[in-house]
Amino acid sequence: MLRLVAALVFLSTVAFSQPFTGPFTVTELTTMATISQPHLTLRNADTADVFYQIADTVFHATVLLQNGQVVAGPEALTTHGSGWTRWLADVTMTSSRWVALVYDTTSAINQTVIYTGGDAADTGRVIDSGNNWCDNSPWTYASRHVSPVLAPRDSGYAAAWIDYWDVRTPQQQEGGISVSGEDYLWSGEVAQTLNYFQGPRDRLMIRSISPDSLIALGSDPSLFLLLPHEMVQPPPTPLDCPANVVNFLRTRAAHTLVLCASDRARLYEVVGQSAQARATTEGLPLASASHPDFGMAWLAGGIGDWYLFRADTMGAISSLPGLLAEPQAGYLISEAALAMTGNGLIAALWVEYSPLDSSTVSLHLASLGWDTPLQSSDRHSSLHPSAFSLSSSPNPFNSEAQIEYSLPQAQKIVLSVYNLLGQKVATLFDGMQAAGTHTQSWSPAGAGGIYFAVLKSGQTTRTLKLAYLK
Repeated sequence: MLRLVAALVFLSTVAFSQPFTGPFTVTELTTMATISQPHLTLRNADTADVFYQIADTVFHATVLLQNGQVVAGPEALTTHGSGWTRWLADVTMTSSRWVALVYDTTSAINQTVIYTGGDAADTGRVIDSGNNWCDNSPWTYASRHVSPVLAPRDSGYAAAWIDYWDVRTPQQQEGGISVSGEDYLWSGEVAQTLNYFQGPRDRLMIRSISPDSLIALGSDPSLFLLLPHEMVQPPPTPLDCPANVVNFLRTRAAHTLVLCASDRARLYEVVGQSAQARATTEGLPLASASHPDFGMAWLAGGIGDWYLFRADTMGAISSLPGLLAEPQAGYLISEAALAMTGNGLIAALWVEYSPLDSSTVSLHLASLGWDTPLQSSDRHSSLHPSAFSLSSSPNPFNSEAQIEYSLPQAQKIVLSVYNLLGQKVATLFDGMQAAGTHTQSWSPAGAGGIYFAVLKSGQTTRTLKLAYLK
């Protein structure tokens, strides 16, 4: 189910303008299983490490960005013990390898496991554990490692988390919260303990941690920025950020940007104890990524179209938003992940599913450069000179659509039209066709609305949205 949903405009004079590649299908399931928790890291400009869950199993695969080939995996990360409900919490890429953090829990106990690797993963290491049960005397309750996150280090990696605790006896009932973490060397040795906050129990979540160990601590819609060893109690005055915190970025110039979500995506710059608005874009952010040398990117949209937005290190929109992901007719995007490298490469990973056919779900990967423009005015496809393209004129139309497509060589193709429910309403061509440009006319017999022209050849598919104004 390869689908290209964004067009690339090649600009050879623009720095870091890597071509748009993909989308490629990383994996596809035709059972009742569900793919969830997609995560992504970039080893370099050629290789991505892809992570995802199927039920309570976490998988890793090494994928080439240029063609979507899976060169290692998928490999299930080793489980320590049995009966766990697993949650892939976070991943990060260091200078030499990737790191993945998995939170395991049962009705009685919980643990947090760190995995590292390249093409293959190690067996993992439990960094902490806790209890979800009570003693008889006194009655106690503990929940360890809520919202754990990771950050890269030159000599290893760091993790931060929240501990909740309760003590209840006939004489007292009290609870508390502590926010802490640890710096780890590659040997697994703890280099230092990171202490942030200890105090009364509250609805706090760690949103992110920066390489300099600054954490964004959210209690929607409040936001706290804390450095380790402050051990403040109570927490400092929250920043004025009137929305749910999605991501934050510390730039090289010590600017702090915060991406929030309310009715749309809102980007703020932290100035003193206030968050000043810098940009507002349509749609709720589904995924985001950032780099201190470039800025922040996020994927936002709705049921069908998902657009990529990019803002520089000062919070100003640096590129026109462009269509990055549009699922096949009758399919929706449920979850996504973004990742960035130091040369401005952006990669996107997303899950597509059909609400009418729960037996099919797939995972897709695409990449582009920080300055690579994405076209949003139509759905013309252009992966590379040898790829075949699909377009229509006029679009929208009110009586007849002229659907044009180009083939680089003689090949067997199928050109069909589907409605929003994923039902085929017309087959315009099915057979061998010569190389060159061809046109098929289509006059809808049904009601006005949105349709999709789908061009298939072998394992390659192009999808074009058609707006019928009746």
